[in-house]
Amino acid sequence: MTLYSLGGPVLLIIIALINGILSGLNNFLVITMKEKEGFIIGSATQTLALFPILLMAGQMLGSILAMNLFKKLSLYQEILWASFAGVLGTCLADIKAG
Repeated sequence: MTLYSLGGPVLLIIIALINGILSGLNNFLVITMKEKEGFIIGSATQTLALFPILLMAGQMLGSILAMNLFKKLSLYQEILWASFAGVLGTCLADIKAG
C-alpha cells in the first residue's frame, strides 16, 4: 500500500490524530507527574525542561533509523508502526511506574 493508494481523507485523519496526540503530551506529562511521584526526573522543573529535549532526540534518532531500516516500507506503514511503537512505549512506562 502506497501513499497514493491511501486516499486524501484517510491520510488527513491519520495526520490529525498524530497531531492531536502530540499536542497533548505536555499536559499528559504534568498530570502523570502529579499522580505518580516516581515519574519525576530530579525535580518537576527539570523534568518539564528535559521532556522536549528528549522528545526531539527521540524523533531525530527515530527518523534516522526509519530511513535506514525501513527503506522498503511505504509512508503509511511507517506511520502505522510509529504509532504502535508509541503506544507500546507508553504502556510499558505505565506498567513500570505502576
